[in-house]
Amino acid sequence: MIPLSVPDIGPLEREYVAQALASGWVGPAGPFVERFEAMVAKAAGRQWAIATITGSAALHAAALEAGFAFRRIDVPRHAFPAMRNVLIAIDAKIRLVDGRKYHDFQIYSVGQEWLLDRAPAIGTQLEYRYDPMPMEIYSFAANKIVTGGHGGAIVGDIVEQEKRLRSAIHQGYGR
Repeated sequence: MIPLSVPDIGPLEREYVAQALASGWVGPAGPFVERFEAMVAKAAGRQWAIATITGSAALHAAALEAGFAFRRIDVPRHAFPAMRNVLIAIDAKIRLVDGRKYHDFQIYSVGQEWLLDRAPAIGTQLEYRYDPMPMEIYSFAANKIVTGGHGGAIVGDIVEQEKRLRSAIHQGYGR
């Protein structure tokens, strides 16, 4: 088996693990998560970022926030299946469409609600008339350009949307 990525754990990473263990914050919140969220928001040029356990979890929360449940959504036939699986899970009505075969992003919409799946593309400029989208999703799986092993993030600029999403991600406990 050829691994997608090999962990590179040196003295700095060991120190970070020791700090996390000493502080009692090994997840899903704490100073390292806050630092990660700030770095992702900055890299994306957005006001906020919310870390999630996976890119699919970010897609799921954002699709619910956008009101995609029980709605008809066009999904590119050749797109990566994560969004299609999320839409099936929230009982959206999927219509497979041809075209829209972008490598760096997929755009999904219902009425005026837009969602941009930028799974492999942090830092990529999107030449599209609706940029920036209200919500953008990133994935940091081991085969991506920027990786955290596994994980994802939702980024945006609307403060009320951030509050609702953060509450949902943290099972209603907020932060």
